[in-house]
Amino acid sequence: MTANRTERLMDVVFVLLNARSPITREQIFQRVPGYDQDSDEALQKMFERDKKALRDMGVPIEMKSFDVVHDDQQGYWLDRKAFLLPDLHLTSSERLLITLAASAWEDQQISSVARDAAHRMGTKANRPSDAPDMRIGVGLTTVADLFAAINSHHVVQFQYHSKSSDVVSDRVVQPWRLLLTSGAWYLVGFDEERDAMRTFRLTRILGAVVDTGREGDRDVPADLDTRELVESWAEIPGSKQTATIRIQPGTCANLRLRAREIELTDDGDTLVVEYGHEPRLVREIATVCADVISVEPESLRDSVTQFVRHALEVNS
Repeated sequence: MTANRTERLMDVVFVLLNARSPITREQIFQRVPGYDQDSDEALQKMFERDKKALRDMGVPIEMKSFDVVHDDQQGYWLDRKAFLLPDLHLTSSERLLITLAASAWEDQQISSVARDAAHRMGTKANRPSDAPDMRIGVGLTTVADLFAAINSHHVVQFQYHSKSSDVVSDRVVQPWRLLLTSGAWYLVGFDEERDAMRTFRLTRILGAVVDTGREGDRDVPADLDTRELVESWAEIPGSKQTATIRIQPGTCANLRLRAREIELTDDGDTLVVEYGHEPRLVREIATVCADVISVEPESLRDSVTQFVRHALEVNS
């Protein structure tokens, strides 16, 4: 669908929504730019195509009499009640949740969409002053750097915290594909040190991605199915374990979302979190470690401490 036609269809909907009574086809032609065909036949065909397109998209355009005396005089009508969303009757708690969700995203594009949605539902997309810090998502600098490397076929280098070995190591990778799935970014590429294709979750990359300036010599496999690869890679092996985490009141929204149980107290909230792979939970705790009071079991606490110390050494 061309931009001109899209704009014309939107104008038709706008005109019908603002009409106080059914209007004729000729009135639509007068009010909507773009209906300027060389012949009446071409004009009628254009309008019929537009009308069908709008109805296929769910816009309930109907014919309705606009003369109470002469029923045969009909015009086009768009029932606002059938087309527009009904009024939403939200509780104060539901409005607060929408507000927090809208203010959570750090990414500018997602943030603007979320805030616009909250505004349309009659909520203010400004987080209350006493609300917990709900920021989620990661900076997109890494994504931009990897996209640039993929476009230039350049090899990249970065430090990576492996979920399987719980070890941080230098990786030299020929990047092939980036995939966003289930809210997480993944890189698929050829790991030169391991001489094999590997998948990397971007939240496990420590520090910056460095473009080496060297062109890669490995072609992307013709049968590469990145989505299937990531889905199989992201499966968490092993049995479930349970962690008990005490945090400052009103903080650590990422951990609260994972908690099976939450006990609220004035001097700290206690979360019971089930996890199947320790490195993933370690990173989540480390990102909010300033607000974490204690962590059990001891092995998990030691892993968090080790992760934080290494991150400080890398960024110092």
